[in-house]
Amino acid sequence: MNEAKEGRERNLWDATIFAGSIMAVALFSLSTITGYVQINSQPDGSLLQPSIGGSFLVCLVGAFAGMMAVWYYTRYVESHLTLGRGALLGVLTGLVVIVGENILASVWSLLDPDYTKQLMESLIANIEKMNIPENLKQQQIDMIGQQYRQVSSFSGFFTQVLYGFPLYGLLNVITGMIGVKVFGREKELE
Repeated sequence: MNEAKEGRERNLWDATIFAGSIMAVALFSLSTITGYVQINSQPDGSLLQPSIGGSFLVCLVGAFAGMMAVWYYTRYVESHLTLGRGALLGVLTGLVVIVGENILASVWSLLDPDYTKQLMESLIANIEKMNIPENLKQQQIDMIGQQYRQVSSFSGFFTQVLYGFPLYGLLNVITGMIGVKVFGREKELE
């Protein structure tokens, strides 16, 4: 009995790492591609920038990591799963996603050290073209500058994880529970 429980716990982490790793790579790739599209776009003062749409897409795709973990678990471990177990798979997968995505982003900043600076300059150039009051423009520019200075520091990694985890954690708790209803059978309470 104890060995079976330990096996399920180990497989819980297998499912979490499997789904979290795949989604971390996918989200990092989407974020990076969107960043380069933003860098290469002409500033026009529009609110609909590639970085805004890309952020929405990254968030939407990242929300399904919990469902993917539940799919893996129900397919390779056991098909009976409680909603609470699905929620646990979701939150742990959300943690793996945000940590993995930030590790990949940190490595990328070593491979292309100008990426963050170019992205910041592109966003600022677009804000400068916006038809808004000067004090609001300056506030947004200062906020972008502060955000990107923070991202490029070691403490910025942990800040990104701390800010990203509640979002990805909550979204993946929800999709993990949905995944239980879609892919598995809810375990009867004994």
